Amino acid sequence: MRRAPLFSILLLVLLSTTVQAKPPIYIAFHWHMHQPIYWPYESLVATASHNPYGFDVVQVHTDRTGPYTAWPIDAVESGKNAGLAHLGAQVSFSGSLMENLDSLAAAGQGFSNWTSRWRTGVGWSTSEGNRRIDLVAFGYHHPLMALVSPRDIGLQIEMHRLALERHFGATSADSKGIFPPETAFAPWMIPALVDAGIEWAVVDNIHFDRARTDYPYSPGSNLYPPNPSDQRNSGGEATWLQLYDLWAPSQVSAPWGYQPHYVTYLDPDSGQEHRIIAVPAARYEGNEDARGGFGALQYEQVLSQYEALNVDDDHPMLILLHHDGDNYGGGTDSYYHGNFANFITWLQANPSRFVCTTVQDYLDQFPPEHDDVIHLEPGSWSGADNGDPEFLKWNGDPGAGGYSPDRVSWAVVTATHNRVATAESILPISSVEAIVDGDGNHTEQAYHYYLNAQTSCYWYWDGAEGGKWDSHPARACNQAIVHTSQVLTGSFADTVCPSIYTPQREPYNPGGLEWGTSAQPSDFVVWTFVDDVSGVERVVLRYRVDDDGQVDPDNLLRSGSGWQEIAMTPSALTPTTDPLPSVIATQYEAEITGQSQTLIDYYVEAEDTLGNVGRSPVFHVFVGQQGAASTGVAWTPRNPCRDDLIVVSGPKPGWLHWGTDNWTLPDERYWPEGTTAWSDGLAVETPLEGPDEENRYWVELGPFNLDASVGVVDFVIHHSDNSWDNNNGADYHIAIRDTCIEEDMSEPSGDLGPGDETGPPDAGPDNGSDAMAPDLGFDQEGGPIETADEDSPPETPGAKDEGCSCGTTGAGAPEWSLWLLIGLPVMIARRRRAR
Repeated sequence: MRRAPLFSILLLVLLSTTVQAKPPIYIAFHWHMHQPIYWPYESLVATASHNPYGFDVVQVHTDRTGPYTAWPIDAVESGKNAGLAHLGAQVSFSGSLMENLDSLAAAGQGFSNWTSRWRTGVGWSTSEGNRRIDLVAFGYHHPLMALVSPRDIGLQIEMHRLALERHFGATSADSKGIFPPETAFAPWMIPALVDAGIEWAVVDNIHFDRARTDYPYSPGSNLYPPNPSDQRNSGGEATWLQLYDLWAPSQVSAPWGYQPHYVTYLDPDSGQEHRIIAVPAARYEGNEDARGGFGALQYEQVLSQYEALNVDDDHPMLILLHHDGDNYGGGTDSYYHGNFANFITWLQANPSRFVCTTVQDYLDQFPPEHDDVIHLEPGSWSGADNGDPEFLKWNGDPGAGGYSPDRVSWAVVTATHNRVATAESILPISSVEAIVDGDGNHTEQAYHYYLNAQTSCYWYWDGAEGGKWDSHPARACNQAIVHTSQVLTGSFADTVCPSIYTPQREPYNPGGLEWGTSAQPSDFVVWTFVDDVSGVERVVLRYRVDDDGQVDPDNLLRSGSGWQEIAMTPSALTPTTDPLPSVIATQYEAEITGQSQTLIDYYVEAEDTLGNVGRSPVFHVFVGQQGAASTGVAWTPRNPCRDDLIVVSGPKPGWLHWGTDNWTLPDERYWPEGTTAWSDGLAVETPLEGPDEENRYWVELGPFNLDASVGVVDFVIHHSDNSWDNNNGADYHIAIRDTCIEEDMSEPSGDLGPGDETGPPDAGPDNGSDAMAPDLGFDQEGGPIETADEDSPPETPGAKDEGCSCGTTGAGAPEWSLWLLIGLPVMIARRRRAR
């Protein structure tokens, strides 16, 4: 009998010991359920009776009966019955959806006793004594919390908690977490969340990654570069990993971007610190899970890619899969039943590698260290604008005619806020119940309508249904003004400061890159809306130039010297809503000029005619990008499908050095004329043509529609002077969609890479794709857009998200021992070489 070499035995022992020493990867779910009040402020049955839309608002709900009544509880129950001690799910269930289901049930149009299964599920506990179904805090009417006032955030949460208690028997103490609507989070929300008793918030983890100083930016993320003022994190263990076997166009940090951390907000006047835990939600993995759950997301193939990096016993990686629970693949029978059953079987086969948990169970076992405090970039989940830090899907720029329905709606909300807040100072609210029910005193009734006006869905569907959605904030606010007018009569004491909308800036990255190949102007405009029932006396922009270019605690405070002041110029908006708004705020703006390669702190201050002064939070912007300027590498279309011809261009002559699907040799049928194989056998080079009239050089690739499928094109530029543009070591990646859909061309295409580097490109695998389209993402509530399968509800504009097809259960992944002997060395080999 042949004896095994001693080295092999020692290697196996070492690998076995290493595996036993590693903690499991923890997996959690967040399922989001929402429908808006479709016509402010009517019951759903009343709206259906006058049928204002081109779709059936009742069918929108009845098509989702399973997710709204039983399926999520079925899934959790199957895990409980399997003896999985921590398995559960987080669910956000909006108050407006509860109202709609009550309305249908009362009218005998389905949903009779619809809360029964929820009440049963809420009673189940994990081994840690936490709810298996964690009905987390939420905003009753689904507001963009980053763009409304702290008082409004608090009321929306209080109303939602009351609705949870009424419907499901859940009390305000049952959940310590919140899922902010649209996963839209910004640091200035933290004090209001803390005041509401929130201990942790779900935040899309791309805003963890983009806030690191070493973030390997890739325009393939379909986001413009982060502003350096937000890139403040440098600690922790963060290996940049390019995921494959799913659509993941930008690298992710592991384990750091999958570990909860504290986030804080320093009150700019008092210096008081407010803190909560930010729980990272897995952007790309959640996107893929939304396609149908286990099988659509290849759990084994994808999650095993982290295992070599998951070595912190005190803070193991948490993969939180967040998406709609009621749309398309993520809202189907197969997601919650057959596919979830397969997920449980997989967990049972791998108990030392993967554990399904609730977020609260995880935090109870693995809390972040007290000094583990990070900064987060503002932004949301992978929405229609991929969760940008300006929240542009709900805060859109003016169109070609100079009109922005989003801005008009925020101006109306800002003016109404001041009147409702002033009414409350005179006639306080007595109960949140009265706000939810729409009865009580005039202030309570005003809040009932005003808080409905904040529904983010009203901002989502710009121009749809003849502009009906765009008019809903005005429609709701007008009803609120009817009641504030009953309080603000005659001579009243106005002690409320002017209302100031969250200040915005244009361009967002002054002196740096956004979309396109040229840097933005360094001069930038700060704009906002301001209104006061007693009239506005002055509005100023206060700013100071920082001396060291770093955001430190002193930058967060208004104290200190160096502040300069600019009077902000007013301009009136001309609304086109139907009905026209009863009140609307004035837009104010001021320009900061003459700055370059510097950090600026700024805020808006406004005073009314009675001397009441209001101030916005303090914001920060770096003017001019750090590091090398962009080389201007671009491609069009920005998000190609397999039938598209792709034009890649750059500013210098040379060759496109490219491969496909993790730097593998492209099929020869896809090679343009003149293409030659590179010596490593993993890539080819195609000469660039040009120059054109703009002195640019280009090459055409594709279409990639033959039987040899292509998920990603990986490339760098090899210049004629033998220098290389490899996107600062990240390479460039173009995800290829399987499904071709009409593309929004309102933003320029392109991949804007910073800096030329010397040396050849990485020969190793780099990226992969499951053909998930870069700009499909989530719509107003989340699911990735693709073609629905037979289990999926029909796509209905205005009826929440558009999702994608439910996936089928995939084949099993390589056995664990095989992965150790083969996969681990391959993963190590994939570590990017210096160039």
